Amino acid sequence: MYKINIKILFCLILILCSVPVFSFSPVNAGEETFRKIDDISRQVWQNSVPDHVENSLEKRYLYDSPLKTDRYLAVTVHNTTGRERWCLEFQSQFELVEIFYFSRIRNSWVSLYSGDQIPMNRRDLPHPSLIIPLELSDASETDLFIHVQDYQEKSITVRLVSPEMFLLQAGKRNGFLYFSFSFIIIVALYHFFLYLAGRKQFYLYYALVMICLVITLLGKQRIFSYIFLPGRPYGYFIYLFFNSLAILFSLLFSKAFFRISGRGREGRILTGFIALFVLITAFSLIRPTPVLGDIMNLLIIPALVYILYFIFRKSFKGDRVSRLVLLSFLPLVTGGLLDNLFAYTDFLSSSRQGLLLVTGTMIHALIMSYSMAMRQADLDLRYTALRKTFHSHVDRSVKARTEELQNTVYRDPLTGLLNRACMLDKIQEIENNYREELSILFADLDNFKYYNDNFGHPAGDRILEDFSRFLMTHLRSDDLIFRYGGDEFLILMPSTPSEPARQLSRRLHEEFQNLVEKISRELSEKECLLGLSLGFASWHPGSSLMDAVNKADQALLTAKEQGKNRICIYQ
Repeated sequence: MYKINIKILFCLILILCSVPVFSFSPVNAGEETFRKIDDISRQVWQNSVPDHVENSLEKRYLYDSPLKTDRYLAVTVHNTTGRERWCLEFQSQFELVEIFYFSRIRNSWVSLYSGDQIPMNRRDLPHPSLIIPLELSDASETDLFIHVQDYQEKSITVRLVSPEMFLLQAGKRNGFLYFSFSFIIIVALYHFFLYLAGRKQFYLYYALVMICLVITLLGKQRIFSYIFLPGRPYGYFIYLFFNSLAILFSLLFSKAFFRISGRGREGRILTGFIALFVLITAFSLIRPTPVLGDIMNLLIIPALVYILYFIFRKSFKGDRVSRLVLLSFLPLVTGGLLDNLFAYTDFLSSSRQGLLLVTGTMIHALIMSYSMAMRQADLDLRYTALRKTFHSHVDRSVKARTEELQNTVYRDPLTGLLNRACMLDKIQEIENNYREELSILFADLDNFKYYNDNFGHPAGDRILEDFSRFLMTHLRSDDLIFRYGGDEFLILMPSTPSEPARQLSRRLHEEFQNLVEKISRELSEKECLLGLSLGFASWHPGSSLMDAVNKADQALLTAKEQGKNRICIYQ
């Protein structure tokens, strides 16, 4: 059953707008008592409206759906304003509205029709709102007989308003709607261009959601039919097709935005919803009926709940972007719920119906745009961090590989000390960069050939390795130790004056005896012939370091000539 409600707000409108309006009073048709005084039966209707007037509508515009419901209303209008032209405005859209009344101005019955079944160019007053013009004589009462057909129960709320007031309110409403739709389209195009700029796929899906939603709202507000299809009755195709596409792209957006994998359980459920709305979209191309619209509306609820599930889950995990997305859904969902609720009540006037959803959509678009910008910023930061990590890893790998190659090129494979090739590079570097005195030691193992010849080359190699470790243990980490060749070693001591270097040389010579005793025990030799000869020289900045190295080499030769196993300083 319809909930019949005749809204009486005209006195308040008169005070606020200073434009004359009517009040309604119901008429009791016949002697029958009715549960609702403004609700009359079909029999009373037939007794009140002549047959030829009632049957004047063309058959092709009759609403013959098996789901239809009919209501018959009778109201009496008291015109005391001195105005004859009025508009009867319905707060909701209906499939078919018929109005019959006896006009004292024309002295005949008048038949007027409107509703979704009547094309815009066939209506007496073409407009996206359901509105019918009336001619009411002054200082008299007029009985209006109203027949309403629709496929679902709605609150039937009407009001009488002057044409000036209607144009003023309709202009404000349409201006707001056109501004809102233009704003949403601009936001959609902005995200589409972001997608074309090579960014993320969710930009494309959101742009498509907004475009489909605008077309859906244009269809729901009957603006699409008013502008583009004035010669055809309003159908459900625009609403069903583009609304199902909007939900479909919303699901795809959620999958891309929240990075939901299609292999997991959640991804499979989401894929199932996507498949369902693909079917609804396909069926809307074949048979766009109110039943299909009801099925779609039933499926939208669990689909949106499932999307909100991901948003809540991400929000509880501390994702700031998901919290903004959740916030953006509040005005959208609230506007949609309130608009649908008020369509079945008499709370809002028709001049304001639909504006809540449009307003909520604009707010949603603004917050979502900021959310996606934050998501892109987070992705950029993550990409930058990963890139830095990657380059750092590459740099470390390159550095390690370079050091490995340098060790291969500049290290002696037996002792691990720097080789002669490295010595030449280091000499050049020191000459160019060092500005302090440097001390040079040339070391040679006396009688090393004896051990090579009598104990074999493996024993000789062990002696060289032990002596290399001995040098690294007793010298500083900054000192450079080179294996010059065979059993000769060069030691460069940066930032070391002559006197401390000489003391270090004497200490090395003394500690060497401990190494000799160790080698003797390992070779089971009673008397070890191994000795250490050292040649010392100094280098000062501004001179040739290679010349200083040669001087240390000459001092070493002098030590050898003087009997070996001693220190000789270049004079």
